[in-house]
Parts: sequence; C-alpha cells; structure tokens
Amino acid sequence: MASDKYTRRQIIITVELDENKLPNRILWEADDAGMSEARDTKSMMLSFWDRDENNTMRFDLHTKDMYVDEMKDHFLQTLVSMAETYRRATGHNFVLDEMKAFTTQLSGKIQDAEDEKEGRRN
Repeated sequence: MASDKYTRRQIIITVELDENKLPNRILWEADDAGMSEARDTKSMMLSFWDRDENNTMRFDLHTKDMYVDEMKDHFLQTLVSMAETYRRATGHNFVLDEMKAFTTQLSGKIQDAEDEKEGRRN
C-alpha cells in the first residue's frame, strides 16, 4: 500500500475477446481523467520498461474493426509522441525533428504501397 505522502491513480484497460480470443472491444478509463465512464478505443500500444530484464515489455492490441488508415495514423502519431517524450526527458531536440521528417516520409511510402495494392498508380 502507498504511504500517505504519495497519491495513487489508476488506469484500467478492459479487453473483450471474441470466441477466437481476438480483441472485439477495448475500453479504458482513468480515475483522474474527468471521465464519467470507460471509453471505447480501436487500438492501444502500451509499453513498460522492465528494469530487471533491461527490456521493454509491450502490449499492442487492435480490434477487428480498425481500418488500415486508422492504424497508419495511430502508428505514425505514436512514433512522434515517443519522440516528444524522449525530447522532454533528454533535451535532444534533434530527435523530434528527425522523427517528424521520418514519419512524413514513411507516411508517403505507406500511401504509395496502399495505392499500388489497390491498383492505383501515380
């Protein structure tokens, strides 16, 4: 139990699975986020630094109804968010600039691949 000088907050993630144990619905709530009820989401990428293993532990899930375009946006925005976190923690501003340039380039390549897959040529 936490001592009196610390405050605890909870983030609760609920994953509903279908008969094949695939995510059908993902809900999340946080006790200090001003939410009146749990919110639906189609995708989550959660990572923890395991100090003992010196490794990142990940939970990446998405529901069956998540579209490829939504996944692309979520993925690219998460990369930029991670770079923003890294910049705040280290003061290395160049990392954020490089990641933004990389994600812009990657977004174009993803769009080209999707266009090719759909039979659309530039």
